[in-house]
Amino acid sequence: MFPIIHNIEEVWPLVKNKKEFKLSESKEYGFSSICYFITTNCKTQFDTSISRECRGIKFSLSTGDILARPFHKFFNRGEISEEEPNSNISFTIWDKLDGSMIHPIITPLKGIKLCTKAGITDISLGAESLLTKELTLKLTSLLTQGITPIFEYTSPTNRIVLKYDQPKLTLLALRENISGFYLDNLEEYGR
Repeated sequence: MFPIIHNIEEVWPLVKNKKEFKLSESKEYGFSSICYFITTNCKTQFDTSISRECRGIKFSLSTGDILARPFHKFFNRGEISEEEPNSNISFTIWDKLDGSMIHPIITPLKGIKLCTKAGITDISLGAESLLTKELTLKLTSLLTQGITPIFEYTSPTNRIVLKYDQPKLTLLALRENISGFYLDNLEEYGR
């Protein structure tokens, strides 16, 4: 269902000629990120499974190996008719949180850092204030197993529309870096 991705060379050459995608490099932290920065035409922009993975996927600057694989691009209802849900498939419905997608990486140069799809930003630095020693150990364990935990960061200082009284990281998903497979056992990790 999802493309196998080991290295940046399996991704960037396939999207670099699309004007909506950008490769960002963080020399300070030793990683690169590929992300769309604008949505123009969903059918042509996200016409391949690889282009749908470019939502902040992170790679090592030195080796090109994958470091983190946040959510793939998914579509709003009605955006792409082929993507409409099949009524015969079972699914889980979660509450929609109104914050920012956050995921950790182990940076080659500075250890665990939280990132948005754009990389290390003021928002992800704000979310880092919620990292405890216990959470950092859990994140390190998952990342070294090749699993990216994906969170929603809500906070009074990161208001999108809804107002939140306290900052919080809510675990949304666990995703294998290479296969892109989403793990089902969030309860084991505190969801």
